[in-house]
Amino acid sequence: MKRLSRIFALLMAASMLIWLIGCGDDAATDDDDDDVGPVPTVTGASVTAGASVPGNTTVTFTMNKALASANVAGAAGTTAISGTSVIFTPSPAMSGSVTLSVTGKDAGGQEIAPAYSITFTATAPDTTAPTLVGASCVPANGASGVDPAGITALVVKFSEALKTAIVTSKDPSFNSTEAVAGDTLTITFLAYSLPNETPVSIAITVTDPSGNSADVTYGFETMEKPQ
Repeated sequence: MKRLSRIFALLMAASMLIWLIGCGDDAATDDDDDDVGPVPTVTGASVTAGASVPGNTTVTFTMNKALASANVAGAAGTTAISGTSVIFTPSPAMSGSVTLSVTGKDAGGQEIAPAYSITFTATAPDTTAPTLVGASCVPANGASGVDPAGITALVVKFSEALKTAIVTSKDPSFNSTEAVAGDTLTITFLAYSLPNETPVSIAITVTDPSGNSADVTYGFETMEKPQ
């Protein structure tokens, strides 16, 4: 009888071990499923629904996560992925009422959900590059006698919204961060103060959403050092 009890106990232990191994496999499978993360979703677009924009405007769709593949349909052009952005460049220029639809998958094979599309009106292509609006800059472009005390950032204004703005040179040289928002480039100093009696010159290459680019120079001169 004791021998039978011992055999029964061993069988129960083996069964429990097999069950635990099976649960471990299921847990591993569940973890693998969790690794794919959230379903990819379009959170915004650079063009407002119902707006009128130049037909050669690049349209950028912002995602909640990076995609492995993507395509924009509804007009001829190319689709590119950059980080969490899906960028559509029309070629030739779009015209009339346009509806762009975005499809794509993340690295785990999940498709964009819910389905996303946007409708707007494409007008004549934009062929004019952005220009510097000197009087609206802070300090104003070409100003003299600027007091450097308290200036921690430079605000450079342009005639239209920008796609990119790249500072190519700074005289005097200083470390900074640059950020573009609409028609404005903000250059923020990093642990730096402008010296007195110094001409400041900054070269910038700007591009608008239609791909028009220009090289501009922004500058001013700081005031003499107080006696």
